[in-house]
Amino acid sequence: MSQVISTPETLNELFLNSDKTIINNSLTVCKQWNDILNKEYFWKQYYNQHFRNNNKSLNKLASRLPNHNFKNLCHFKMANKRERVSNLKDKQNFPYCDLSGLTNFRDDVVCIKEDCMIWFDKDKLTLNFVEFAQPEDVREFHVGSNILMVDIIDNLIICLNSEYIIILFSRSKLHKKWHVRLVNEPGHENGQLFIINSCILDNMFTISFFELLPQAQENEEGEEGEAQENQGEFKIYVWDLSVLVEALKYENVDEKYYYEINVNHLIIPVNFNPYIVHNCIIEEKNKETGELEKNYLIMSCTSNDGIITIFSFDDNLRSKAVTNYKYDLEDDILLWASVHKDGTILAIGKKEIEIFSLNQTEIEQHRKISADVFNSFNLYDIVLTPDLIYIMMFIQAQEEEDNDNGEEDDDENRGEIRVAVVDISDDQKQKEGESTMTTTTTTKEPRLEPLCIKWCNKELCFNKFIETGIIQYDPKTKNILFTPFSKCLC
Repeated sequence: MSQVISTPETLNELFLNSDKTIINNSLTVCKQWNDILNKEYFWKQYYNQHFRNNNKSLNKLASRLPNHNFKNLCHFKMANKRERVSNLKDKQNFPYCDLSGLTNFRDDVVCIKEDCMIWFDKDKLTLNFVEFAQPEDVREFHVGSNILMVDIIDNLIICLNSEYIIILFSRSKLHKKWHVRLVNEPGHENGQLFIINSCILDNMFTISFFELLPQAQENEEGEEGEAQENQGEFKIYVWDLSVLVEALKYENVDEKYYYEINVNHLIIPVNFNPYIVHNCIIEEKNKETGELEKNYLIMSCTSNDGIITIFSFDDNLRSKAVTNYKYDLEDDILLWASVHKDGTILAIGKKEIEIFSLNQTEIEQHRKISADVFNSFNLYDIVLTPDLIYIMMFIQAQEEEDNDNGEEDDDENRGEIRVAVVDISDDQKQKEGESTMTTTTTTKEPRLEPLCIKWCNKELCFNKFIETGIIQYDPKTKNILFTPFSKCLC
């Protein structure tokens, strides 16, 4: 067997046996390569060619990040999975925007994004919107009622009021007066809706409801008795906001045009309690035409019956298929379920994570990961990548137990937000390796210990995953803080 020679040793021998012309040419080439790879202009071209089209979050951050340059951005995108989580251990962050000028900030209903924040003022019954590029310019949107939730998709502001009416506004200053109300109505006379859960992703707004149907029954004298309780139906309402979101990108359009846009929607009756709802849009190639087609996936399930249901629709919300998937978590309690653009389905219980794809209908095909980190915690947000799962979870202050002295903890220590990072890449490699083995040896499922970080004691609404890291509002300093997944941007 020949001895292995390292690259420096090989080059050393090569140059020792070279004349001055080869050595001088090599010095020139290396200098030219080094000059090219250290120029910001090159990395800007590289970023635009390879990353810009599919990185909306990073593009919005790029112009305002401290120490920002395109070389750092490209290194972030090319970093391996270990580098992408390294600085979470140290909780390194830096100020992104100063909002100390705000005087009416309320923390009841808040949505924070990579470039803006919106909150509800229950005294004035208005939404207050600020872009981090112009922190002194606070815009108000009158809603006239209490708001349960608010979110932002591109230039579209979405809120749900206490009567379950969706109110839409435009972020653009050219559309100051424009707003639309989308009504979720009971399907039966005297029916009453009660919201169960909701999801806003991929230009869709999915809401699950229980519709209470009071039914009077006759007593022995033939008179009407008291209404029966809990007689009703479960329904999922889906609003497709894609056309409206795209239209609002064109600012040179008369505001009246937006009132004429028909927002498509559908109602899905279900025979189970849609405790969890999630949605996404995937693109698949049509086998006959070869063209890419959009498929709308609406996922729903209860918390403990072992079944996840996915409803598939085309881009006109016409039904295509309904598929049931079985899962088998150790504790039989589902804390989180989601379906993603790459076809991955994620199910998280108290002690296990189960991962499978749309075409894996057999439970034996599913991957399982032991991850006992969710005890007493509620899951809040998920980012799924091929190598990692980022999980944000929280515990409410009232759930904390008294300390050993029988006294309650200080406000500073009550309530907690954690970020867990689970490495799923090694598990995937092992599964691929097992599928090619011809032996019948049974291997034990690996237990992947997640990196779990105590993030903060602040309110939940002040933390949000974005594509490149975590955006956070610090109520003490009134600063927006950004913590990237990679040290490359620090």
